[in-house]
Amino acid sequence: LVTAKLNEIETPDNTEELKPHDASIYRSCVGILLYLSPDLPQCQYVIRYLSTCASKPTQKAMVVLKHLVGYMAGHSDQYVSLKWKGLLRDYECEEPVLEIFSDAHWAADRNTRRSVSGSAIFYGGCLVYSSSRTQKIVSLSSAESETYAAASAFMDAMLIRT
Repeated sequence: LVTAKLNEIETPDNTEELKPHDASIYRSCVGILLYLSPDLPQCQYVIRYLSTCASKPTQKAMVVLKHLVGYMAGHSDQYVSLKWKGLLRDYECEEPVLEIFSDAHWAADRNTRRSVSGSAIFYGGCLVYSSSRTQKIVSLSSAESETYAAASAFMDAMLIRT
């Protein structure tokens, strides 16, 4: 996860909007990042944030975008590896298991108070799906937010299992 700019992401954005030419460049970059996000689970939280700013990109969003691109350039050696080895157990003699991990960032958006769900689904130790989503409801507690994240991840896993 790109942690250096997380505090900046979580604060309300009061900066001015980008000029039309810069906004067009911003949207093109975010479109490319959305295409790449399934292969960049460590960046999905930030890419989700950048995509929420696409309709009216601001100076702050552009700074976060530049920081993310710099992070990606400096960490080009990181990749998703497909190895047949479980995270919680070894599968040498057993049938592979579908493992589901979920987490929630309670009330991540300070304006709407909506939480962000994250999930990772592994089959036989191989990452087959990961996501970062803004929850559609406003959770009144972190437990409610975590429950919603777990249910969302379980539904994704059921689809993958089917």
